[in-house]
Amino acid sequence: MSDIYQRIWRADQAAHGVPALLDTEDGDPELGYVKVSPEGTGADHQLLPEVVIPASKQTTYTLCQRLFNNYALAEGAREVDTPQERQELEAFLDAILDAPPMRIAREHISAQAEAPLDDEAWRALVVRLWFERFASKGDPDLTGFEHVVVGEQEGGKVQGYHFWYKYHLDDGQGRLVDGERGPIEGAEDDRITYTRARSQDGQVEFPESVTFAFRWDAPDYDADAVRPLHKRKGGFFVGCSVEGLMALGTVRAWPGAPREAIIEGARYTLKLYHSPDGRHIRTFYPVFEGASEATQRALAAAPDPAMIAATDWVIFKRYHEALEARIVAGLLSSEGIPTRLLDEHTINTDWFLSNAIGGVKLQVPKADLGRATALLKAQLSDGGPFQVTGEPWRLSRLAPVAWLFLALTVGGLLMGLLWR
Repeated sequence: MSDIYQRIWRADQAAHGVPALLDTEDGDPELGYVKVSPEGTGADHQLLPEVVIPASKQTTYTLCQRLFNNYALAEGAREVDTPQERQELEAFLDAILDAPPMRIAREHISAQAEAPLDDEAWRALVVRLWFERFASKGDPDLTGFEHVVVGEQEGGKVQGYHFWYKYHLDDGQGRLVDGERGPIEGAEDDRITYTRARSQDGQVEFPESVTFAFRWDAPDYDADAVRPLHKRKGGFFVGCSVEGLMALGTVRAWPGAPREAIIEGARYTLKLYHSPDGRHIRTFYPVFEGASEATQRALAAAPDPAMIAATDWVIFKRYHEALEARIVAGLLSSEGIPTRLLDEHTINTDWFLSNAIGGVKLQVPKADLGRATALLKAQLSDGGPFQVTGEPWRLSRLAPVAWLFLALTVGGLLMGLLWR
């Protein structure tokens, strides 16, 4: 099975995506995270109870957010563009087209087409698939982006709506969706009512996707009204950025693309339907199919890390940054190798201590050291979406900054003594 979707996912996580965690897990604010509570009951239940997106990852979320109020709610309504809306779309495209997950998608499609896509051709493809309007079943102005990312109305039903971040904003921060087109009369900040879980067997163990039913009090900007809508069964990936989601959909929309994906140890069928003429994306969403065979074998064979004696752990690699260590730890864990990170939180708290304590230490059991080395070597040699270095710890990268910090600190102390 092709690993293209996993490669896109990991490239996105290393860029603007944030880790999806079960609500019982702790997150790292510097990396960001979204906690998932997939099995709640009652109208007050929050599916995504905690979301942290650091400033370093916020850009494309903000640019995407500005597009949410640019669409008519009803599928049958005509769309009217304003100059401001066109500018917002151009700014969004400029930000995402060369983002890491989109680069992976572009390279993959170029290889499939046996012809490289230059910048102009790549932009034209993304615009056609996601933003070019088409008609279907009497609805005149449909787009893949509106359906998948924003959500639409058909009678009393929610159509599409497959982006977790849009759901997060609608579930308590609706004014951020409205922007300058708000406030809408009768609209509350909380526009989501969770109805019930519709999870597949085993899905709750994989927070990267959710399946559930909900109600949405959707703003109709053209009518200055709120439309109560429902979705009996819906869902989406959790933790991907909008460009990550679009990269997955763009690859899936290409002729002959694999329908099945393994992402973070889970199997999915990636459902995608085209417009009647086959030129545009009509909808795109994941269907959870269970744990991958490799995950099942790993769960059956892997020892409980708590049962591994302290003397059996060895340092596998040292990393300058916690994110790099986490990515490699995830790679090894997906293959059944237990891992643990030492000094991660210390360095996240005070980055300047990284030199002094030797970086983030990635440990594995002594018995798995050879297999871990082989797996990392294979990752580095296949030209994956990120190239973890795993190089021996060196002071050269941070030494200039550390010495500058030390000089400023000592200088400040001396000045303080002189002026006492």
